[in-house]
Amino acid sequence: MSRFGLTMAWWSVCSAMFWLVVAATLAIHYGTLNTLIGLGLSTLCYALINAVLSRHAIRTGLSVGLFSQTLLGRSGAALATLIFFATALYYGVFEGSVIAVAIQGYFPALSLNQAYLLVVLYSVPLVLGSVQRWLDKLNGVLLPFYLLGLAAVLMTLNSHGYSHAWLELGPQGEAPADGWWRCFSYFMGVWILMMYTWDYARLGRQEDADDHARINFGLPFYVFTFVLNGVAGIFLAASIPTEGPVTEVSVALALLKLMGFWGLAFVWVSQTRINTANFYLATVNLQSCLEKGLEKGLGLALGPPGCRTTALRPAQSRYPATIAAGATRLRRTSLC
Repeated sequence: MSRFGLTMAWWSVCSAMFWLVVAATLAIHYGTLNTLIGLGLSTLCYALINAVLSRHAIRTGLSVGLFSQTLLGRSGAALATLIFFATALYYGVFEGSVIAVAIQGYFPALSLNQAYLLVVLYSVPLVLGSVQRWLDKLNGVLLPFYLLGLAAVLMTLNSHGYSHAWLELGPQGEAPADGWWRCFSYFMGVWILMMYTWDYARLGRQEDADDHARINFGLPFYVFTFVLNGVAGIFLAASIPTEGPVTEVSVALALLKLMGFWGLAFVWVSQTRINTANFYLATVNLQSCLEKGLEKGLGLALGPPGCRTTALRPAQSRYPATIAAGATRLRRTSLC
């Protein structure tokens, strides 16, 4: 993919409401200062690690599945891609449910099941066709609306009177001394982003490797995704009253009360952008898992290796040294 195309596709990950809500929740339990320290440390760690991973993925063209095969063999690779598929699908279903709740909240005449059906009907086309033909274009169109929506939310809150309460957000009593470490550890637990990075970065061009490592998979991306989204989430949590604990759903409903239709539009844009990534990676890794499972099943059906014909053996098992070279040539292919 071109540098701009991969940039537009990858930056869909930054718009998940998850980043706002996690930071807000941590601030409520451990204090704003501890949360910001944890966010800053996480940003540095993610930027350094993913800069290395992205360069390797671009250079070799290996997907998570192919790299897992070189380390764990075919069975291990099938398990790795199955876990990746299940995780991406879980996030996709969860983010989609937030949209459904927001739709039902704005259109109370609809039942929640009907709202779920609407989300499914518009989400299914996201995984049809060749994903690289539309992934960057869709997110390129939606990115300005996400930024405008986030700015509109903050300006709407500010119009009701700015309060510095978000800087003092925290638990009852004194925040724990190791609160910053707990916040840092929490964000370091979302290492599924490393796998997301890998499967996106492999689509990049060799000549763009340094730019991608420094910007798209480096510090600027994580400053926006973690720090800026986190600050916005803490500010929202301190400014918008929610029903019950702070969650993606409670924040979505609060935005509906605050902004009406435009709040619904903001939720739809943010959640649709992140779901393009979730659905893409779930689909790619499901395909890889099934292929490796079928290869394994075929191998068992044919009997011991000495009894199999060379023509029926998978190319990777006959030529393990060519996996990286072949993957490099195929990095720009996708599901059709």
